[in-house]
Amino acid sequence: MKKVILSAMALMAGTVMFAQNNTSTVTQTGLLNVNGTIQVGDSNNSDVDQTGILNVNGTMQLGDRNDSDTDQEGNLNLAGTAQLGNDNDARTLQEGDRNTAGTLQVGNDNDAYTWQDGDDNLSTTEQYGIDNDSYVDQWGDDNVSSVLQIGLSNSSTVEQWGDDNTSSVMQDGWANDSDVFQGGNDNTSSVMQDGWFNDSEVEQIGDDNDSQVEQYGILNSSDVYQLGDDNSSMVYQDGIANTSDVDQIGDDNTSIVEQIGDLNDSDVDQIGNDNWAGTGQYGNDNESTTYQLGNDNNALTIQLGDDNESTTRQVGFFNDSDVFQIGNDNYSYVGQAGAFNTSMVTQFGDDNTSIVAQVGLANYSEVLQSGNDNISLVGQAGFGHTSYNHQYGNSNFSLVGQVGLGNWSHVDQIGNGNVDVTFQN
Repeated sequence: MKKVILSAMALMAGTVMFAQNNTSTVTQTGLLNVNGTIQVGDSNNSDVDQTGILNVNGTMQLGDRNDSDTDQEGNLNLAGTAQLGNDNDARTLQEGDRNTAGTLQVGNDNDAYTWQDGDDNLSTTEQYGIDNDSYVDQWGDDNVSSVLQIGLSNSSTVEQWGDDNTSSVMQDGWANDSDVFQGGNDNTSSVMQDGWFNDSEVEQIGDDNDSQVEQYGILNSSDVYQLGDDNSSMVYQDGIANTSDVDQIGDDNTSIVEQIGDLNDSDVDQIGNDNWAGTGQYGNDNESTTYQLGNDNNALTIQLGDDNESTTRQVGFFNDSDVFQIGNDNYSYVGQAGAFNTSMVTQFGDDNTSIVAQVGLANYSEVLQSGNDNISLVGQAGFGHTSYNHQYGNSNFSLVGQVGLGNWSHVDQIGNGNVDVTFQN
């Protein structure tokens, strides 16, 4: 990105100002447009307007009330803009052909806005300190955007509409916020947030969607929504008030969520086509809900410690579910409705409960509970059901009910308050 700015600066033919009430306005209209402009201190302002053929721009402002505005209209556009200190503000607007933009802001009340319209778009914005804010809007053709923000009131919004979209936002510290929307074609998005009031929202609508969000510390939250085509999502969160919500509607859905510590919560909804979901939660107030509606469903939930809870519901086709819970206030519920349902629930310690209900053909369920206040309930309806229930120690109770033809049930209980009821019809 610095190369973009330096390349433009190398071609400068324009204005140089030092400590004074700086202002510069340049308007160029046709053919081999080039501009410069360096302003050093005081009430800086620059305004450049270029229209056609070989557009290039520069602009560097160093201190005080910085402000910059660049408009380029058509052909081989390239722009710069570097602002270093005080009340920074920059705006770049490019419309057609080989667009590129820059913008580097270093300190104080940063603000940047870049708009690119069509052809070989590329935008990159870097902001370093104080009241950062960035907004990038790209419309069509080979879009790429990258925003890097480092400190204090970070915020970023990127919107991309069509063709080879890519976006990457990285935010470092304080009131992080990011919002990415991509419209159609080869979408990709990656947001990484580091510390404090993290929040991210990614929405992708159509074609080869992909999204990755990583968040590390304090009030993490993430929300990813993808609508159609080759969807994939991965969210990784680290510590304190974690929450994640992923909705994917159609085509080759995949979702993987990993949460590590504190008030974990995850919710994944996938509606149709080659669904598979992940989710791993490791410590503190875990909760997970996965709901998949149709096609090649598959779900896996892993929870390790503290107030675990899990719900998995899958409705149609090659359903499969695995839930492992290791310790503390475990509870799991799996409900699967049609086609080749399979479920496996494993719980090891503390206040275990498991409920599995399956409806359809060739249902299979295996529940293993190891210690503490075990309860397991399994209900299966349809044809060719199989159920295994293993309970080993403490206040065991098991109930299996199977309705249909060709049912098979096996229950093991080993120690403490064992009870078993099995009903087959």
